[in-house]
Amino acid sequence: MKPKRKYSSILDAHIQSAIAAEQDLYFKGENGFQGVDPEQSFYVKDGHAYIVFQKYSIAPGSTGTPEFAVKLPDQEDVHVAVQSIISSNQHYIGKDGKLMVPLASVLRQLNFDVTWKGKRKAADISKGALWSSISLNKDSYFLGKKAPRKLGAAPEMKNGSVYVPLVFLSDILIQSE
Repeated sequence: MKPKRKYSSILDAHIQSAIAAEQDLYFKGENGFQGVDPEQSFYVKDGHAYIVFQKYSIAPGSTGTPEFAVKLPDQEDVHVAVQSIISSNQHYIGKDGKLMVPLASVLRQLNFDVTWKGKRKAADISKGALWSSISLNKDSYFLGKKAPRKLGAAPEMKNGSVYVPLVFLSDILIQSE
């Protein structure tokens, strides 16, 4: 069995607390909340991630479709945290307002293989069975053989290095666990 990911335990604790506050609305025991699934549905709005459960999955139909809002870190807080790990000359705020970090140097420190494909203007990333690919000036990336995912900002070339939004790195690291 795979160890639980850190983000899952944080979300689990938040959801369990919310359920405890209104326990009469939710199933208990084996039929109740068992933890966030890696494929859990969610959406992001106004600085919160909304974790969404299907009707009847953790509560009776009268409860509706349960949603739990989790506040996301402020972009400035994220920038300060990144500064403590990646030197200030190695990241910047991009034109879309996203924190941009150097793809290859960060991932290679974490034992990922990063290969530049000049003809495609793309970087292929791998570690074990994990494979991903990003292309310059395209606001999306591939993870495995799945449909492209949005980045929120297109990767950029700066001083000979490819920079990607920080969210890309967190997605890749979560998938590699």
